[in-house]
Amino acid sequence: MAGFTICVLTIFLSILVTWLFWDSRKRRPGEPPLVTGWIPFLGVAFEYGKNPLAFLTSAQRKYGDIFTCKLAGKYFTFIADPFSYSAVFRQGRNLDFQKFAIAFSHKVFGHADFTDPMYSSRYKDIHSIFRQTLQGPVLQQLTSSMMENIQIIMQRDKERGWVTEGLQSFTNRIMFEAGYLTLFGKEEKAMAEENSATKQRMMRKAIEDFHAFDKAFPELAAGLPIHLCIKAFRAREALAEMFHHKYLKRNQSLSALIERRMHALDQMEQLDELGKARTHVCMLWASQANTLPATFWSLYYMLRSPEALKAAQTEINRVIKASDHKSVNPGRPLILSKAELDSMSVLGSIIEEGLRLSSASIMIRIANENFTLTLDSGKTADIRKGDYIAMYPQMIHMDPEIYENPTEFKFDRYLDENGQKKMDFYKNGRKLKQFLIPFGSGASECPAIFSIFKFVSSRHFVKCIGTMSLYPSLEDMKVDKFMQAQNAYAASPSKPAALPEASDLSSAEESNGLYPKLYPELTEFMGLNLTEEAVRQAFSVMPVEDYSGQVATRSSALSYMTAPITGNDCGVRRAEIKQGVREVILCKDNEGKIGLRLKSVDNGVFVQLVQANTAAALGGLRFGDQVLQINGENCAGWSTDKAHKVLKNAPAERIAFVVRDRPFERTVTLHKDANGQLGFIFKKGKITFIVKDSSAARNGLLTDHHICEVNGQNVIGLKDPQISDILNSAGNVITVTVMPAVIFEHMMKKMSSSIVKSLMDHSIPEV
Repeated sequence: MAGFTICVLTIFLSILVTWLFWDSRKRRPGEPPLVTGWIPFLGVAFEYGKNPLAFLTSAQRKYGDIFTCKLAGKYFTFIADPFSYSAVFRQGRNLDFQKFAIAFSHKVFGHADFTDPMYSSRYKDIHSIFRQTLQGPVLQQLTSSMMENIQIIMQRDKERGWVTEGLQSFTNRIMFEAGYLTLFGKEEKAMAEENSATKQRMMRKAIEDFHAFDKAFPELAAGLPIHLCIKAFRAREALAEMFHHKYLKRNQSLSALIERRMHALDQMEQLDELGKARTHVCMLWASQANTLPATFWSLYYMLRSPEALKAAQTEINRVIKASDHKSVNPGRPLILSKAELDSMSVLGSIIEEGLRLSSASIMIRIANENFTLTLDSGKTADIRKGDYIAMYPQMIHMDPEIYENPTEFKFDRYLDENGQKKMDFYKNGRKLKQFLIPFGSGASECPAIFSIFKFVSSRHFVKCIGTMSLYPSLEDMKVDKFMQAQNAYAASPSKPAALPEASDLSSAEESNGLYPKLYPELTEFMGLNLTEEAVRQAFSVMPVEDYSGQVATRSSALSYMTAPITGNDCGVRRAEIKQGVREVILCKDNEGKIGLRLKSVDNGVFVQLVQANTAAALGGLRFGDQVLQINGENCAGWSTDKAHKVLKNAPAERIAFVVRDRPFERTVTLHKDANGQLGFIFKKGKITFIVKDSSAARNGLLTDHHICEVNGQNVIGLKDPQISDILNSAGNVITVTVMPAVIFEHMMKKMSSSIVKSLMDHSIPEV
């Protein structure tokens, strides 16, 4: 028996090994360079998956503008030359996108295989509906419906009072519901009970199911059977249950797109109700998967840039003011035309810049036959039947020759000198036809762009967005929040203002003073004397009847500097250590992490490491920042272990930090001499010698200090030659951020140098 088992296992292993190593594809004459990697079947999938942009850029330098890669058993021929994209798009006869898209959709969404002859003739009618409903006047109807739904939802939120919510949660919630209602309408009963608890529970469940399915989408797209992703399968089937035609037919305000698709699907007698419903799940995903992240990133970048935010608000107010609808029923939603939306060139530039920085789409076609592809350069490449042709637009978006400083957010990047949409971008001295491709190519306009326009141009959104405040102290920040809550209360006494950290307080009688008795503990807040008289004397605040919402703010210290040589240097602004306290809201990633390590020093908690491309990095935290509070708890006296335990146990959707910028660090701005020297020597990042009469000596740079940043860019963990390269490649003005070596060494104690080198965020911060 044992011998038989061994025999069977031997045969099985032999078949497996043969299968793994059997595919020994060789490059034929005339074909692109072939990159197969060393791992059987997978090929270079790991290298590609780790960082597609870096992998493809490196491959382009090595192999040229066209090359074929083996990825998980399939062969993808990548076109790296943007001028050759048109050559691919013209190959409609040889390169079939529909075949790839239908097979992909069938595998992920579980609907019928529409390439089957029993469906194919009817499916052509369904596909034509896209062209009929996503262009021209019908698209305008969809746009108007989306605009109205967004404003209705935001107005409903406004009536509930102020709440604290993460930006991603906020945008996902608003945009998902608005998009869902725009496409699929709502039941007549739900329309009569707009704020019904049942309706809200249903929508929350739909959002949860959508995210559960979307989270598994990359694995499903890679070929993992959905039945192995139990949560995703259940979520998909729960969504499909909502889209049975017997339910959809009860809905009012169905979009023309869905209504016509339902009619066409009903003509396919071979399809059952579940099969039809799964095609609508596909439509839901297609309408939301790009819109949700695109809206989030556009708003994220805009809110982080005061200049962009101010320019957008000015433009939105101008368009709304000039709208023909301004005098008609002020309480009703404002519907802007496509022409009015198109006129918002500043907002369009902000959105396109956000999409450029955040999108990482890939365009794929499949070869129907063997054929020869002619590139823009005249070079030809033989393509095999069944291979995939792929284009990765992020290679364009991050090309420094096309976009100066491509990793930086520039809100006016897509505006010309007249403030209109810029269309001229060049590479190798030639004008590019395709310079921004966030979602792919096609004749139909992507509704996601209009959705973002409609969201941020909502009159209620214009009233809600504002710049992030900087405070001299934690006490100032808290008192300001009390003032904002009091202001909201004064504006609407019937709806008590929501105030963080005061939810357990009981309301008392109203008074006519500066603060009514809604929050009686103000007189004892954080040990301060905050009686009405004391506040008036110490904070010079006007009584509520004269208070119009203005709060004293402090500009950047750089605003008061005279700098005839340094000028408006970006490095100085990037490196600035602001003397204030700020609030940072983060949420955990799919693995429950935020990319942050903390360290206890002198009874305080400090940022020891910020991991690149994580919530902590995107939130603007830096090495050396002092964390004063986490979710309302004071951090003074905490150990390192306790700080990490609090982070581990914090809720994933919202972690509130109160932070003071790098108290142990200082910045020194230096100027290179005629020989390009700054006047100091460093070893292993620590300054060891100052040259006499140099800029370093004149400006008070000290030895036994460790270099933490150069022009605001973190250099901790980099080798000395790398730091020297950064110093040498920068301009004549250099701002170094330094920390006393004794403190730095204590901060980095027990921290592996390899971890710091590989994980620390060394990106250039935004100004």
